[in-house]
Order: sequence, then C-alpha cells, then structure tokens
Amino acid sequence: MTDTAPTRVVIDCDTGVDDAMAILYGLLSPNIEIVGLTCCWGNIWVETTTANTLRLLEIVQMPSIPVAMGARKPLLGPIWELGNGVHGADGQGNTNLPPPKLEPVKESAAELLVRLAHEHPGELTLVPIAPLTNVAAALALDPSIAQLYKEVVLMGGNFLAPGNAAKWAEANIWHDPEAAQMVFEAGWPITAVGLCRSNIWRSWPSVARRPPATSRSSVSTTSSATLLDMVGASARCTMPWPSRSRPTAAWPPTPPWCGWTSS
Repeated sequence: MTDTAPTRVVIDCDTGVDDAMAILYGLLSPNIEIVGLTCCWGNIWVETTTANTLRLLEIVQMPSIPVAMGARKPLLGPIWELGNGVHGADGQGNTNLPPPKLEPVKESAAELLVRLAHEHPGELTLVPIAPLTNVAAALALDPSIAQLYKEVVLMGGNFLAPGNAAKWAEANIWHDPEAAQMVFEAGWPITAVGLCRSNIWRSWPSVARRPPATSRSSVSTTSSATLLDMVGASARCTMPWPSRSRPTAAWPPTPPWCGWTSS
C-alpha cells in the first residue's frame, strides 16, 4: 500500500487495553494517519481514558495530534459499571504508568469532532471504538457532520455471538443505546464490526512483540514493549467472561452475518 495515501481517521475511544492496542498500531502504521482522538467514558472514567490516550502519543513521540476529553456518562441515566475487572483500575492492566505531560485541547470531544469534519470535508473516516456518547453529542451539536465524514467504521454491536455486557449485548452499544440509535440513524455510510468478528482474534505475546511495519524502529520497539506489558497485566486482572460456547454452524461465521454495513 505504499503507492496509496494513508487512510485519514478520527478515533473516538475509551482507552483501556484494547483501545491502546488499536491506537498504537494506528499511530505506527504507514497506512493510517490519525488526525484526532476524542475520549469517552466506558472502560474507565473519561479522565483516565484521556490520560491513557495522551500517554500513547508521548510513547510514539507524536504530540501534535489533538486529544479532546468528552462525555463522562451516557446521554440518559447514570453511568454503567466500569470495566475495572477487565482493564484494571488505571485502564491499562494496572501497569501504573506515569501520568502524561501532554494535555487535552480545550475543546470538548463533540466540538473537536465537528471542527475536524468541517476542516476536512469528505476526507476523514470516523472510527468509534467506545460507547457512542461523544459521536451522538457531536451530531446534536451539528447534524451536518453526517454529510462531512467520509464514512463511519465502528467497533460495536453483536450479530452472531454471545454478548460481553449481557447475554447477547455488546458493551459499546449496551452502554449508551440512545446514542447508538442517533449514530445509526444519522444517514452517513456506516459499518459496524461486531463481537463475532472481533472475538475470533486473540492477542498472544508473539503477536504483541511484533511491532507494526514502520521506519520508526526505536519508537516501535518501545511501544511494543509497553503493549506487551499491558496485555499481560490485563490478562492477570481479567475477570471471567460470559460463556462463549460456539454455535453448531461453521465457525467463524462470515459476512454479512458478522457485521453490518448501511446501504
């Protein structure tokens, strides 16, 4: 893919261990350019998800990417139980990394999502990997962003697998269903990658040790070591997941049953 321009993305995250893995690989991939990061409640408190995200930028020495802090709770009702048992109290497997020196921008997450959409119309892919509260708030602030983002590719939903938040429910949708409804009904091209796709991947130490393809070798080695520490620590603090008995049909199932794309 060296002959093509990188995909430009804005990631909306609740940076626990899984989001840290995704963001690190995105930051170091030659095929992805992260234009902005917005932080939400979800795996852990939003203040902590924001600190975790800023720390990742320090690790890879990319301080110029804007990071905005966003929603502290769902659109309606109280906050759900957080994922301390999965991600640790610090959201990074209780690795207790030092606090970042970088600070978030003054804008809210919703304001940053709106601004970037207007500054780069038709150019950006919005990648929510958290509860959809920030994205819904941005739509409420300016519904026209649904025509300004190139597409939305989100981690969320459940189509043919046991749930991870309830018997059949996936956490990002379950945690703010009203926000999810706003996002799915906004009218933009949207692809949902559900549990039955993400559950077939497993992160083993041999995978975590292998850095993404990048010329930044020293940075890549440092980030891979950090990633391995977080994965291992998370595994030690993870509580048992719901039963994941496989269906009698062929496994893994294939699209369209494992994901959903708007027409």
